[in-house]
Amino acid sequence: MSPRPRSGKPKRSPSRAAVRPQLLLYVEGRRTEEEYLVYWSRLYRTTIRVAIAPERGVPSTLVDLAIKAKRQAEREARRGRGSAWDGIWCVFDEDAHPGLHDAIARATANGIRLAVSSPCIELWFLLHFEDQTGHISRHDAQSRLRHLLDCGKGLTDQALALLGERYDQARDRAMSLDAKHEDDRSPQRSNPSSEMWKLIDQIQGVQ
Repeated sequence: MSPRPRSGKPKRSPSRAAVRPQLLLYVEGRRTEEEYLVYWSRLYRTTIRVAIAPERGVPSTLVDLAIKAKRQAEREARRGRGSAWDGIWCVFDEDAHPGLHDAIARATANGIRLAVSSPCIELWFLLHFEDQTGHISRHDAQSRLRHLLDCGKGLTDQALALLGERYDQARDRAMSLDAKHEDDRSPQRSNPSSEMWKLIDQIQGVQ
């Protein structure tokens, strides 16, 4: 079955001469997150260029790399040697990393966008199938997802297609969780939550 992400087609049809926006992503996970983001980048490759940096690391490391890349691209653009990125993102799990809050603060101060999932990326995938309004452990999210997608850490083509079809539902649930935490006066990015939809929206050209 072919994926139907937000009607299944890019919303823009630029001419060949048009310049595609460019995104640079720093991703914590080497397999699951990258497979998922490559799926979306290929789906919208005619309207946007998505580059996934090869480096991996904890959030503080990713943020440092992202800030460095942003400054370097801006310097090169000022010298007429290319253009600055249209967006630089860091994608990682909350997962009680040391220095997490400092990394988030530095990213925000330097214009680096974040797609943080709490407790983990599997929570984001879980939202494609069901509501999850209460606190959930990483282990429980991963266990439930294995049953729903019938795959392990790696995402099969069938799993990716299913996630693509159910994107709108996951986005709505993630946004509802953000509103719930705000009403509860819970800290931003409380468990459960995911900002992955913000990145996918930008790849799709929604924002």
